[in-house]
Amino acid sequence: DTGSPEQVESMKNVVEWLAGNRVAFTNRYDNIAVTADWSSHKIAMTGRSYLGTLATAVATTGVEGLETVVSEAAISNWYQYYRDNGLVVAPG
Repeated sequence: DTGSPEQVESMKNVVEWLAGNRVAFTNRYDNIAVTADWSSHKIAMTGRSYLGTLATAVATTGVEGLETVVSEAAISNWYQYYRDNGLVVAPG
């Protein structure tokens, strides 16, 4: 699932929760909401390699509340990442 739409959507949901734009619950059954009342609602994401790639991907969604991203050594081109001059180097 590396870089999958589901992973990006999951992290986007976390940003929305921290920004106060989404409700989170303790579990699927008890309907007990959890608020991030300690959050300033100005969210930053950072990371190296995969985490930087995920932060960049979340930023491309335009999610409200994500103020800055600091990505180090992130993947910005998945096609090139999996191919070297057109040859597949990371199958699957």
